[in-house]
Amino acid sequence: MPSYKLTYFDSTGRAETVRRMFKLAGVEFEDVRLSKDQWAEVKSSMPLKVIPVFEVDGTMITQSACIERYVAQVTGLNGKSDAARLQVDMIHTTAMEYLLMLVPMWHEKDEAKKAEIKRELVEEKLPVGLDFLAGK
Repeated sequence: MPSYKLTYFDSTGRAETVRRMFKLAGVEFEDVRLSKDQWAEVKSSMPLKVIPVFEVDGTMITQSACIERYVAQVTGLNGKSDAARLQVDMIHTTAMEYLLMLVPMWHEKDEAKKAEIKRELVEEKLPVGLDFLAGK
């Protein structure tokens, strides 16, 4: 079995899905959690200078969505048929798109604008995606 190592901040964020998939599948992996100071020390050695970074037998892979798809494949969490894998990929991509819709809200300083972004997401955009994924 290959050795797996996941490097990210000592928080949830973009690495949490991978952590949970490994736990769900019962697969051992090294979970390296960096402080901000530790990140500053190792950043220059990381591909694209971003984390998470996932290593398979020492080969570094970056980009959280790629890592998630790989881990789903090697753990068998990506479906047992082509149709099921397509459904998993669609759900994953939809979730990533909705996550990106949150970014403007996180960075907005004006509380009124932040509230409007949240309202639009919760009342208009999110229900469409959730209904679609629920088959409605």
